[in-house]
Amino acid sequence: MASQLDLENNRIIIYAHIFDGHSSCDDFVVQKLKKFVIHEYTHYLDKDDELSFIAHLKYLDETTAIIGEHILPKMIWGKRNPMVLRQLTRSEKQKARKIQRFILQNRNH
Repeated sequence: MASQLDLENNRIIIYAHIFDGHSSCDDFVVQKLKKFVIHEYTHYLDKDDELSFIAHLKYLDETTAIIGEHILPKMIWGKRNPMVLRQLTRSEKQKARKIQRFILQNRNH
């Protein structure tokens, strides 16, 4: 495990071993950090399963977080993060568009 969401204390925990083999916070590590933060933040956004429900996902938590890895970096930083857990299936890409539309429509709430 490289990261986890601590809802009780409202924080994301990233474990130090992601820096193994890197003497500094180089671009590779920065991309990993972004991936883990986005992944866990998607869990936070979906804490009530609202995003998963919108996309009608079977494996609620992890699939939704993986979709978040694909859509949120572009929305937040203006570019995709090349380091994602895995590529999305065709069906998940359609669900990602639903989730993205929902987030954009509700961003001021």
